[in-house]
Amino acid sequence: MAQTRMQIYGLSHQAFVTNFELTSCISEFFLLNAKIESKLKIDNDLVLGNTVTFETMHKDGKSTFFTATLSDFSAQHVHSQLYQYQLTLKPKLSRLVDSHHSRIFVNSDVRSVIQQLLIQAGYQADQIDWRLSHPLPFEKIRVQPLEQDHQFLLRTLQQYGLFYWFECTGLNEKVVISDSNLNSPYVSRTQLRLRSSDGIERNNTSQHVGFFEFNREVAWHLEGSQVHQSTSPPSTGTSVTKNYFEPNLNAQSTVQLSTDFELSARAKNDVLRLTGNVPDALPGYSFSLVCNAIGQVSGDYLCIEAKHIFSAGSSEEPDSARHHCTITCIPRSNPFKLPIQPNLPKPMVFRAHVVTEQAGNDPTQVALDSNGHYNYKPQYAEDISVVPRAIKALTRYACSGQAQATGWHFPLLPSSQVLIGCINNDPDNTFIMGFAPDQQQTSLVTSQNAEHNIMQTRTDNQLLFDDNERTPKVLLKTLNGEQHIELNSDRSAPFIQIAAQQGAMTLISADDFTIQSSHRIKMQASASAQLKSKKAVAMRTDRSTIETHSNSTQNLTGSKIEASANTHSSIKSGKHINCVIGQDCNLESVGGIVLCAPNGSQVIHGDDGITIRGLGMGTLGLYSQGASITLDTSGNIDIIASKLLTLKGKAATILDGPVEYDFESPQSPSESEEPSISDVEDNSRVSIRDI
Repeated sequence: MAQTRMQIYGLSHQAFVTNFELTSCISEFFLLNAKIESKLKIDNDLVLGNTVTFETMHKDGKSTFFTATLSDFSAQHVHSQLYQYQLTLKPKLSRLVDSHHSRIFVNSDVRSVIQQLLIQAGYQADQIDWRLSHPLPFEKIRVQPLEQDHQFLLRTLQQYGLFYWFECTGLNEKVVISDSNLNSPYVSRTQLRLRSSDGIERNNTSQHVGFFEFNREVAWHLEGSQVHQSTSPPSTGTSVTKNYFEPNLNAQSTVQLSTDFELSARAKNDVLRLTGNVPDALPGYSFSLVCNAIGQVSGDYLCIEAKHIFSAGSSEEPDSARHHCTITCIPRSNPFKLPIQPNLPKPMVFRAHVVTEQAGNDPTQVALDSNGHYNYKPQYAEDISVVPRAIKALTRYACSGQAQATGWHFPLLPSSQVLIGCINNDPDNTFIMGFAPDQQQTSLVTSQNAEHNIMQTRTDNQLLFDDNERTPKVLLKTLNGEQHIELNSDRSAPFIQIAAQQGAMTLISADDFTIQSSHRIKMQASASAQLKSKKAVAMRTDRSTIETHSNSTQNLTGSKIEASANTHSSIKSGKHINCVIGQDCNLESVGGIVLCAPNGSQVIHGDDGITIRGLGMGTLGLYSQGASITLDTSGNIDIIASKLLTLKGKAATILDGPVEYDFESPQSPSESEEPSISDVEDNSRVSIRDI
């Protein structure tokens, strides 16, 4: 019994295919991964970028060819004197993903624009097959506004009802552009039978090439399939509708958009998924499905998605090869329509390059037509019965003195740079503002930062408006961002930042200057910090504590320093407190004044005299270890010694007045209770830090 075999062409040495996996979809890139074995070493520098063809020889004797470009080639390991390699192949069209352009095609038909993109991808003219039922229209202007080349291709195809698929002709990759399912070729076997796996029509299944299973309940979506690749994923940011020119949807564009959505949705209503072993059941190919037992499935179908898997184990066991496929198809009679392509966010205004076919791109070959008009100038209607009113004041200024509100009139010369924008972010609804003043300047806004709107001067002063959905911001910067002001509206933590990483920063206010925060205010200086005022400086807190902390020395200097507290004041020192007064030192208290030294004594020394005066209603007393000297409010003085009382005068001791002696045991002095002084807590929070 014959087995399915696979051969590979395009390498420097003969190789055996051990594994083959192809995933493809109509109007998308295919992805082919394969593993091969070879008795000779293959140099990847000699094969990378080559066109490689796989031939599948099925059990019924028919062959199917598939050609692609080798994009990745890597050695796996050596086993039993066999070199094993991993191959990745993609179409040439995938190169358009890595290129972006902003350009205006003038006086070009749609076909020439598409062909230019395909040639840019690396296809020759004979590798592009046009299968059109109707000619494509001629356009005066076709705009690619800051768009990925593949995205621009899909948008153009979708707009004119086109789609593409890949074929292999003469061992060369070919791309087919068509506008109808009926232009799809049939597979080589034409009719394919569906044999159910439950026992229906099981005769001769060993040589059967066709399908075994089917499923109608399939949700199929073109965009987002596993073979779709895009370096700029679509964005659904809500800010898109806020960044661009005034919305202006007319009835005609709304009807066309509705029709496109309807035709695109129809392709998903009748989808059939089949599992079998047909090697040429590829996207873009048609086949007739025959099933006598299940008559509802029979009919002609167009394949729109397929996955083929071939496994041969190893070159030592070639008879163990297996092949199966899973395809998604729609009835061939149902018109296929590409889904609507999402519009990626674009800047408000950006630069575009003018491309024209009549004079190439040579600006010296400017010609006039028989009416004296530039060939590169867009045509405007000249017979106007009703002059339309401008939508906004800005438009009135731009259209002053013109027959209708069409904008400025100027020739679009080849290779010139113009400023354009998109109304409602729609690349098919663009407007041209004028010429770009500096063609040599590198564009600040590209498709990678399309949410930016930037104004920049020649000295690199820049004003940036970032309309990112989650982190919009406004940034004014100079010196390459060393000095900047940023207003950031980050959803998680919005902030405002003013930075001067070079030079000084000065804030001047002719009137009041207020810094207010609902939470904390932090001031930090690496060298020193100074707060200076011609009048008064006040620090106030309504609920908590004001604290000052220094790792070194704190100096309070002023012509007059006052410290007052509504309840109590505490001064705490770890070692010493020195109070030096130039003249008088007054301690005044409504209650009592207590000097307490549990571990020592007090020494009060004054060169010019010390006066302790009690003017209140209480008693002035000195107490120590049971001895006391008290002065009451009546003028009496009591001197009590707990042990020995000595009165000694070096010159004389004078007792003026009657003297009475009492030889009874001396009474103990009625020493007043020592008031408790609460400890001062250590500072735990710092409001102003001297670093």
